Amino acid sequence: MIRKITLLIAIFAITLGNAQNLAAGKTTASSFVVTDPAQPGPATDTSSDAVDGNMATRWESQHTDMQWWSVDLGASYHIGQVIIYWEGSYGSEFKIQISSDNATWTDLYTETAGNGGTDDISVDGTGRYVRYYGTARAIPYGHSFWEFEVYEYIDTSIDANLSDLTVNGTTIDDFTSSKVTYNIELPIGTTTVPTVVGTPKQASANATTTNASALPGTTTVLVTAQDGSTTKTYTLNFTVDKENIALGKTAMASTGTANLAFDGDANSRWESDATDTEWIYVDLDGTYDVEGVNISWEGAYGKEYSIEVSDDATNWTSVYDETAGDGGIDDISFTPTSAKYVRMNGKLRGTPYAFSIFEFEIYGALDSALSLDNAIENIEFSVAPNPTSGIININSNIAINSVEVYDINGRILISTNSNTIDLSSHNNGLYILKITTENGVVKTSKLIKQ
Repeated sequence: MIRKITLLIAIFAITLGNAQNLAAGKTTASSFVVTDPAQPGPATDTSSDAVDGNMATRWESQHTDMQWWSVDLGASYHIGQVIIYWEGSYGSEFKIQISSDNATWTDLYTETAGNGGTDDISVDGTGRYVRYYGTARAIPYGHSFWEFEVYEYIDTSIDANLSDLTVNGTTIDDFTSSKVTYNIELPIGTTTVPTVVGTPKQASANATTTNASALPGTTTVLVTAQDGSTTKTYTLNFTVDKENIALGKTAMASTGTANLAFDGDANSRWESDATDTEWIYVDLDGTYDVEGVNISWEGAYGKEYSIEVSDDATNWTSVYDETAGDGGIDDISFTPTSAKYVRMNGKLRGTPYAFSIFEFEIYGALDSALSLDNAIENIEFSVAPNPTSGIININSNIAINSVEVYDINGRILISTNSNTIDLSSHNNGLYILKITTENGVVKTSKLIKQ
């Protein structure tokens, strides 16, 4: 299982304050309000689900092209923006309309090639009622959206909104000019600070980007409107992904089925007997500089426990002690410590039931000692060519039981019992070669692909 990088973007309006969604919680109506057993879809009007602020609920129309949805804003407003968060069943052709009396409608926007996702639409009109008027569906089901938001018109001279915000040239998922927070995941091993570019809605506005100096770090985009005093700051906080080095490894426990806590399945779990002194550990199958763990507890959690490390699964050293655990997710960091085994040593349960863990994740990098040749008496071997462009051959004076190749982050890339290794499909760089002989002796060496 892979820990995700989170990129958090928070928007703060210094002069204007945060834009208010005028449609939130307001009275709604739609064309589909009658129970019809012969018609698939919702049995009653679900129009209010589009203004409840919940991205898990939605309005869905009848399964025909000509359908509508409307909201009563409660008063007349000069509106400038409509945002539609589509469910998979979106409108390919539709209009955004406005009315003062809920009877006579004026078109503000016409879409003829809708593609779903999120529609951030600039409009200009005054009225109390706003309507989505669908004329064609993209698929055979109804018109359906999670949320429909309406915002007041902003004078262009004080408009400090962005029309686009990109990370490494790609627009952030679900970006809208009024959305406050974004969570963006970057791949494992990212070391270069992403390039962030903000494009102001108004050509007369200015966007200044201050990049993070390193990862983890913070990048900001300061937008200054035409008036020179209205600003918004977009703040991007970067963290780095971590790989779960315990995934699928051999595990042991005082009681229960230990491997269920290391199988990557959030629905399976290790459960001990219902006593206070229970433990579970994993063999990392190599020596790592361990720097943290993440425990996803089932309802039966540990109130008091320690995280311990060992080189031999006999002598244990505590690297973290919990005395007031409350279950849920325990994301724990500590000083990197060399270890082959990591253990949760339970001391006191939080409930009368067992210690129970859905997933026990461990983070760290292959011990730096593996980057040095080990001097082992009476064993000789050679690796050639090294550096290599692809194929390497291993010669040894003793039978080889297994050969493994790791990247510098400790991830195993190749596992074989052959004396020939092919790195042609791997990137240029430094790798670690681990050779285990028939008598169990392990020898390691640096390997360079170029």
